[in-house]
Amino acid sequence: MDLAETPANDREEYLDFLTTNCAVPFRSRTAHTEQPMTFVHMHREIGSMTVFENTYSNYSGVRPLGIARSSDEKMITIGMPMGPMGFAQGDSQVQGAARSMVAFWGLAPYGAEVRQEIYYSALVAPIEDLGLPTVLVRNITGIELGSSPLATVFASHVRTLLALPEMTLEEEAALAGPTLELLRALLVTAAGDEFEAREPLNRTLMLRAMSFLEANFASPELSVAQLATHLGVSRTRAYALLSEAGIGFTEWLRERRLERAVQMLESPSSGLMSIGEIARQVGFRDHATFTRAFRAQYGSAPTEWRARVRGNVDELPLTTAASVSSDSSI
Repeated sequence: MDLAETPANDREEYLDFLTTNCAVPFRSRTAHTEQPMTFVHMHREIGSMTVFENTYSNYSGVRPLGIARSSDEKMITIGMPMGPMGFAQGDSQVQGAARSMVAFWGLAPYGAEVRQEIYYSALVAPIEDLGLPTVLVRNITGIELGSSPLATVFASHVRTLLALPEMTLEEEAALAGPTLELLRALLVTAAGDEFEAREPLNRTLMLRAMSFLEANFASPELSVAQLATHLGVSRTRAYALLSEAGIGFTEWLRERRLERAVQMLESPSSGLMSIGEIARQVGFRDHATFTRAFRAQYGSAPTEWRARVRGNVDELPLTTAASVSSDSSI
């Protein structure tokens, strides 16, 4: 949703209507009436949780006491601004900045204000799903969590969830449990118990690895070293993790890129796109390398594959794992 598509005079009223009817209702308004408000929003559901991202400026959001008391939504929000943003809940006030993180819950009033344009991502989860003492959750709300040992890991995971391509309900549900485990580990660590956070952090390692690879497979720079940095482990541990799951990084990456290339070659929306552009968009460094890999995997060149789909002539070659080229250049 982009507020720029709404007439300027109607933006504040329209946004306020949307936010008073969302999962955790709150009121929205322009922070300074003499300046325009900007607001771009995207979200997705992950089981009972929601992850979202906003890019906005000159914005003020408030969950007043009346809404907090009358609402049945017992939710906690972990907000991560990439720029100056003010938060307040109860007696706590946080001036967010890049790499900040703050937790606030819907059981008490809170407010946030943005003046200059910033990017903001967040995860919203039901408090009852956490299985944590209410006093623990309450004590870490409204305070800066960016210094928590797991803050960077959690923020990176949320950004990865937002970057994933469109998923089925089953795929989203499969991410829910490990994401909740990671959230629980973050909150427990922020409360001062790092030992209790180790087990859920380890249990979610493989899921976080595959989420990162899925979100970044089209990047020509993707490497096991990048994956290790994202997970906060050594390259040796990252290779071992993939090996334990029966995954060879180079082979998986080539096949994932080729699968995406087939989707693009068969999609009418990519019909005017050149083969070279498709190669670049799925992560191959040049047209020739892409064509060799595609022919080795599918038995025909990308141009032939596209022509057969368009002309609906001849049966397309079957994919065979044995036909994968030994050329490791991807």
